[in-house]
Amino acid sequence: FCAVGECMDGIFIQALKEYAQTITTDTVLVLHDIGSHGPTYYLRYPEEFERFTPACRTAEFKNCTPEEITNAYDNTIAYTDEILAQTIEFLRAEDQLTTALLYVSDHGESLGEAGLYLHGAPYFLAPEFQIKVPMILWMSDGFQDKFSISKDCLADKKNASLSHDNLFHSLLGMLDIRTNVHNADLDIFATCRTEQKVASRGRNQRPMFNRSPIGSQELPIFLRRQATPSQASAGYGMKQHFGISFLRCLLSSFCSQQLGPTLPTIVFF
Repeated sequence: FCAVGECMDGIFIQALKEYAQTITTDTVLVLHDIGSHGPTYYLRYPEEFERFTPACRTAEFKNCTPEEITNAYDNTIAYTDEILAQTIEFLRAEDQLTTALLYVSDHGESLGEAGLYLHGAPYFLAPEFQIKVPMILWMSDGFQDKFSISKDCLADKKNASLSHDNLFHSLLGMLDIRTNVHNADLDIFATCRTEQKVASRGRNQRPMFNRSPIGSQELPIFLRRQATPSQASAGYGMKQHFGISFLRCLLSSFCSQQLGPTLPTIVFF
């Protein structure tokens, strides 16, 4: 996965499997993927994932056609699709863990529209390709039951207008963590909890975010998406960027001091 000096995201899968075997307490893992970061798109996926050809194989876009640039980018989406699928399949199969996955990108990507490439334009000038990003939530049945989250309620929010402002507060709400920095108006789970049975326990009791059997049915929920990853890899030409991913956890040392023994263990990858 690191043959050219830059590691591909597939390196996370084995690391995740190995780390999962050591988990003995409530845990949040943060995986910081490189995703589709340009301009060296061709370094983000293995050769067997070059499904769209011809693909640009240089950082010098001036030496590539628009089609080659787009093909290289779409190949990164196909590879991200595979990494997410493998991650979810692993989490689904973990019958000793109560699992969930939250995936969100940090920015979008321009691929030549109006003569723009990459990202980083000032927000008030940036085209929608740079500011609209995907967010994917997957939860096992065990997780939904443990935290009393209604999957139907969340599914109804799939077309809601969300932003990164929702992320911090939604992570707190997802784990039913009580703190005065939590803003329920920015928490997508706030109105989708069937009952408050986690954070209402005594302060010296262990959190409920731990090992328990997972049910046989899980529901992938897609929020703020125009296409699923599989659709993108099948050639739908989705131009959103899959970059920072998988629980960018904002539960800082400040939260740890505030919440004491009720805070799940946080592990940063």
